[in-house]
Amino acid sequence: MRKWFSFGLFNAIFSDLGKSNKSVLFLTLLLFITGLATVWITHGTRLMIMEKGKLTFQNQSLAHEAVNLTLEETTLSDKSRVEDIAQNYLHMQPVKHTQEVLLME
Repeated sequence: MRKWFSFGLFNAIFSDLGKSNKSVLFLTLLLFITGLATVWITHGTRLMIMEKGKLTFQNQSLAHEAVNLTLEETTLSDKSRVEDIAQNYLHMQPVKHTQEVLLME
């Protein structure tokens, strides 16, 4: 079995590239490197776009949660609700003027 480098055509091509067409060999190598760099950068860009999508979704979820928490805080801190709980569940009464104590220095 003969190896691929033992054929005269391959020897002629590679010897010709090595001797007289070094600029073509250099440009071919640059073309190959540029192709690999393009694929690598495109892959990195796609990963970043996917990460941005995940972060955007997470940001929207957190914003929605913040709105819900603000609404809940507003509802729970409503003055009429607090007074209702104090009077009905805790059996508290408003302070009368006769029960007030003023401290003066």
